Amino acid sequence: MLLSLSALVGAVTPLPAQPTNVADKVLDQVKIEAERGDAQAQYNLALRYIKGDVMTKDPAEALKWLRKSADQGNAPAQFGLGVCYFNGDGVTKDPAEAVRWYRKAAEQGFAVAQFHLGDCCYTGDGTAKDSVEAAKWYRKAAERGMADAQYNLSVCCAKGDGVDKDPFDAAAWCRRAAEQGLPVAQLDLGCYCANGTGVAQDSVEALKWLTLASAHGEEMAAKYIPIVQRQMTTEQIAEAHQLAREFKPRQTKGQPLSGSSQSH
Repeated sequence: MLLSLSALVGAVTPLPAQPTNVADKVLDQVKIEAERGDAQAQYNLALRYIKGDVMTKDPAEALKWLRKSADQGNAPAQFGLGVCYFNGDGVTKDPAEAVRWYRKAAEQGFAVAQFHLGDCCYTGDGTAKDSVEAAKWYRKAAERGMADAQYNLSVCCAKGDGVDKDPFDAAAWCRRAAEQGLPVAQLDLGCYCANGTGVAQDSVEALKWLTLASAHGEEMAAKYIPIVQRQMTTEQIAEAHQLAREFKPRQTKGQPLSGSSQSH
């Protein structure tokens, strides 16, 4: 569940590389707005200090501006500050304080914070261990389209962990994550399709998803592929391979800043 603070830089629009004077003017304006108290400018300035693309990296300055923005209620900054406390980046490591900031951002609907708050509730890092509360936050992030949360919610539904056990819900949430290209979800969905768990049994679909998962490093998928293929005709295998080649991940809002799904 560890998330590097540097992953936050994906949330800010890059400054133009050329001409340099234009980038400098934009940066100067960001600094002016940040000094005036603009929360978004403060957050963007913090990310510049983290990334070090147009200015020298400075973790202390990054933390200062991140906190200023977070104190004004900027959800991404609140999440970023939570990451600092969770990892001990520039501050004393404090999971409880991390959870406090995650919760502030999560309550504003920030999907990545909702997902990480769910993880903390599940593992008991910085808060009481509570699988019901974990599933609640996973669901909120999943409904916002976050693939990692969709997968973790799928696992909760499959096991009856924090929610009623429901193989149909498990398969449905797993499919949403798999369609976004999450390899571990593709592995699980392939198994669901092969066994007819929560979905109609379909060897062609099973092989398609297992092939995709295997191509992205899921070792168990490679082990299951020959088992599924033994039940298939040559034509069915060719169809599954064609479907795998034609697959394009479906992009939605709420993408994670870094892959961090984990089976529970």
